[in-house]
Amino acid sequence: MDVMREGLLAALLLSSIAACGSTETEAPRGQLTIAMILPKSGAFSSAYQTLEGGARLAQKWINDAGGVLGMELVFDERDEAAGTNGVVPITDVANDLVSQGVQVWVGPQASDSALAAAPIAAANQRLLIAPSAGASQLSALADDDFVFRGIQVVSTAAVASARVAYAGGHTTASVLHLNNAVSTDQANTFANTFVAAGGTVLVNHGYDYDTANPSAFVAQAHLDAVFAGNPDVIFLYGTPTDAVAVLTAWDKMDWAGQWILGAVLASSDIAAAVGGPKIADALTYTAAAPAPADQVTINSAFQELNGFDLGDVNTTVVNSTLQSTILAALAIERAGVNDGTAIRDVLREVANAPGEPVMGAVDYRRAVDIVRSGGDLDFVGLSAPLELDARGDFVGNISERRFNANGGLDVVRVLVPGADF
Repeated sequence: MDVMREGLLAALLLSSIAACGSTETEAPRGQLTIAMILPKSGAFSSAYQTLEGGARLAQKWINDAGGVLGMELVFDERDEAAGTNGVVPITDVANDLVSQGVQVWVGPQASDSALAAAPIAAANQRLLIAPSAGASQLSALADDDFVFRGIQVVSTAAVASARVAYAGGHTTASVLHLNNAVSTDQANTFANTFVAAGGTVLVNHGYDYDTANPSAFVAQAHLDAVFAGNPDVIFLYGTPTDAVAVLTAWDKMDWAGQWILGAVLASSDIAAAVGGPKIADALTYTAAAPAPADQVTINSAFQELNGFDLGDVNTTVVNSTLQSTILAALAIERAGVNDGTAIRDVLREVANAPGEPVMGAVDYRRAVDIVRSGGDLDFVGLSAPLELDARGDFVGNISERRFNANGGLDVVRVLVPGADF
């Protein structure tokens, strides 16, 4: 089982619906607080409303099933201001959460923010689950096992995209990336994997982007650098803001190659900003999504609660936020106490096999009842069995997705590690 078990999300969904008609669960008494750290401002702020909606849905499911340790689950919501210094730097946010005694943190979402907050969490024995932080650097932290991620290591998707591109007959590639630690890491992962497979990387080109002065960004100069040599493939990795600037400047010159957008750019928001027809057929690789029927169930509950449609606006990170919150609640129930060390020590007990598998679209009430009764739970994901490893990481299937002319994302196929890449 993994930290995010995509299964429990829809599972919870149906359970919460079923719970509405039940009188067996006592109303929660008192409150238990966890931190919910979201990008309300900064480079990923466009996703804030959707991510918060996912968190609120998980909160509803949990409280409908009796809360946590008999108490109502509430959020201490903080702004991570991803990609900027923010009004309050993420390190100050983390230190304040420590001073407030908050034992479990869901977030930050972005890798840079998570890397900055993680040492503070670990030093103070706080459990941190970073729902969308895919940077491989998190795996190498000396965090005393207090830091987990809620999504696959992004490099898994970069490795898959490079190997699949070469296997598909593409022999030359250029790489374009934002000059920050995470984007550079993913660019290098793609480039090194493509070369190891037998391909040639013509250029691995980085650019700087100042969010405070976007007009200073001359995208065409960077496009000229990567189009030199007419590569078969161009791999782009950055934040949505700068990636949109790059793709908007692209004039669809006479080029028959293939765009591959990094996992963080797998959103219909990108297509809406650039124009669906313009980036139609671009590929992106992300953690495998839930089965369509399960995602429809999640979307329906999301819309009913939040009043707007989730659609396909990067459902991967929304699902990861749901899962992270749910898994944290189950671990607190198993620990029997709101203490970061105790919760850390039992997290894998509720996530990993062996145990009674609770699969996608089953029932959160069933899962939490197993935990409350002292039984063994194996939190099974919607897309594939996933387990938390010793580093707090999990590896699962990868979805190859293609942008369509309407700005949506279609799943082309699901790739299995060790078999397809």
